[in-house]
Amino acid sequence: APHLRRARAGYITLVLLGSDEQFAEHIPELLDHQGQLSVQPLPLGPERLLVLLRNHRAACRLHREAAEGELLQDRYRSELDELFAIGRALSSERNTDKLLPLILQKMRAVTTADAGSVYIVESEGHDARRTLRFKVSQNDTVKLDFREFTLPVSKRSIVGSCVLGREVINIVDLYRLDPPGQGNNPWGFSHNRDFDAKVGYQPRSMLTVPMIDAHEQVLGVI
Repeated sequence: APHLRRARAGYITLVLLGSDEQFAEHIPELLDHQGQLSVQPLPLGPERLLVLLRNHRAACRLHREAAEGELLQDRYRSELDELFAIGRALSSERNTDKLLPLILQKMRAVTTADAGSVYIVESEGHDARRTLRFKVSQNDTVKLDFREFTLPVSKRSIVGSCVLGREVINIVDLYRLDPPGQGNNPWGFSHNRDFDAKVGYQPRSMLTVPMIDAHEQVLGVI
């Protein structure tokens, strides 16, 4: 019975071997079974058993691939729904202070990110020197004391490099970055761990994406 339940749930493919007499008392349960199950009468030679097991292994693989395909379809549908929600928000919401947190929330949902931030590009003075304003922050693990601040647009920071390069920066592990300019760190920056130690939060993988408008201007960074 436990093996039948597992097979009915799709976790295993079950092959039952036995005589007609042995199966007789279980026929109602077997007929009602909807899982991955086959019943083979004895005697059964080794050659036929080998063919049987190979066929069931192939069936297991196809069943697993089909289940994975369904999961991917569900994920794509969910991500499209989130993107459509962002599109509706962009077209209807004019209040930036409400719009930016919503965009960040949806982007975190799509990427299953634990935390995220939004920086807005600003220009200062007549020389149009650009700075980045830390505008929005969200974190599911720790509660941070949020305060706006600015930093210059330069290659010394990840967000600054994202603005200047106008490209996505995907870092697998901040704590395993090679020295600036080497290996997996072609951008030439280093991660400051002082803030991590202060707040008790260790960011590992980081996806940094520029927000670019229809005029090809970088408006900010997520």
